[in-house]
Amino acid sequence: MIFEDDVTLVVGVDEKYFKQLETTFKLWLKFWPKLRSVDWLFFYDGKCPQLKTKIESLIDGFRHYKQTRIQAWFPPNLGQYEDQRDRMLTGWVYVPPSFVNTRYWLKLDVDAYPVRPIAGSFPNPRWFESKPAIVGHSWNYTKHRGTKGDWFKILDRWGDRTALLACYAPLGLRFEIGSRRLSHQRIASYVAFFETEFTRDLAIQSHRSSNGHFTIPVPSQDTFVWYAAERMGRSIVRVRMKRWGLTNQSNFKKLIATVDQLMIL
Repeated sequence: MIFEDDVTLVVGVDEKYFKQLETTFKLWLKFWPKLRSVDWLFFYDGKCPQLKTKIESLIDGFRHYKQTRIQAWFPPNLGQYEDQRDRMLTGWVYVPPSFVNTRYWLKLDVDAYPVRPIAGSFPNPRWFESKPAIVGHSWNYTKHRGTKGDWFKILDRWGDRTALLACYAPLGLRFEIGSRRLSHQRIASYVAFFETEFTRDLAIQSHRSSNGHFTIPVPSQDTFVWYAAERMGRSIVRVRMKRWGLTNQSNFKKLIATVDQLMIL
């Protein structure tokens, strides 16, 4: 895998989180200059058309050697999403495989950032020798949110009736009654590489099973995609991204303070 030829950077943002993108984007390019040499895809909440201009203004001041696409995510509002978070996370399933032309796409959350210059050896080409569906941060639990029932029971049932997964055994994971957290090996996707063809197949299957309503079975993109890859027996590479200098911070005040300190190094 050649990073510059085989990867597209994908960033998703709505009005609430644009300030995080403004904060971290400059640091990404400072500490990870190789990002300038891959295609960029930004998708934004189509309910806020002004975001397109904001993204254009943000990236205009940075040198970039490949193609850039800015795409609205504006699914029909049929009451199918639990909340705005669910709506935007669903966009991560449908938008990248619709517009990415490289073998893999790199998901960078807007609250993710490098704490030091990223090594030229990142990502390690050996991680991709098994043609993995996902290369993501090593994580050890799933935390349930929203009003739906047991996520893994829902995903097992969804997989049983969809052509892509029906021929593979369900995972059989279950949350204990009254618990919203289940310990098991999986990935977190604040920094993650996804195989484009795999995610395209999954998006097509999800669209068909939702009667064209652009939904996903559970309100968590990385849980859904990880589940499908795991059930299909696809290779999943779990990497401790923090050892490579990549972390995240959901508290915006702390994020600003940390990035400001790193920018003066």
